[in-house]
Amino acid sequence: MKLEAFIKEKKEKTIALPNGRLKMHKKPDKVEIEDIDLFLKKAKPEMLTVVPESYKPDMNKIKNYIKTKPVPPGVKITEGKEEFSYKLNGVNDGREEETGTGIKQNNELRAVV
Repeated sequence: MKLEAFIKEKKEKTIALPNGRLKMHKKPDKVEIEDIDLFLKKAKPEMLTVVPESYKPDMNKIKNYIKTKPVPPGVKITEGKEEFSYKLNGVNDGREEETGTGIKQNNELRAVV
């Protein structure tokens, strides 16, 4: 996409334009439990949410734990990728309308003046 190439060339995170904004941002890392039994055997209490009679991983606590300590057995880290998006100033009540990556676009035709 030409707009994505443009913002990468400028080495900017956000560029304001007359009709919207271009943005580059990194998506957060994703934590997955690949082997729940192995994870639960080795998990520290601060990585769990206790529900009476059961245990389940607390993904936010695991992410915080991994920031300063090694990845626990049974956990897989998928690094967040940099993503391009853009926003156009919409005509709906003066609010901004986001379009771009992962957003369904409105199929209405608009006159360009």
